[in-house]
Amino acid sequence: MPNSGFNISFDRFLNTLTGRLERLKTGLEVERVEEEKEKIDKLLGEQFFTKELNLPPIHIENFLYFCLEDQVFKEKNLKSQPLELITFLKNKLTVYKKNNFLD
Repeated sequence: MPNSGFNISFDRFLNTLTGRLERLKTGLEVERVEEEKEKIDKLLGEQFFTKELNLPPIHIENFLYFCLEDQVFKEKNLKSQPLELITFLKNKLTVYKKNNFLD
């Protein structure tokens, strides 16, 4: 049974490595979402959200996170297509306002 200690250590090593990789992946995803949010905010500005979408400033960040989690947004490169991005945001706003009782 000399290999049993090695198996336990190797399993622990794999679990540690896997857990660490998962945390790194999660961290990269958070970083990607933050970068996307900042790019959209910089591209459109706060006035777009408050005046065009009539969204209270306190809800802008949450609304952007809501949009960035959408699969359609993830699949398309909307930030490089401003008109499609605006259309997408306007469509998502209806759902966001309903979900957050803002209507």
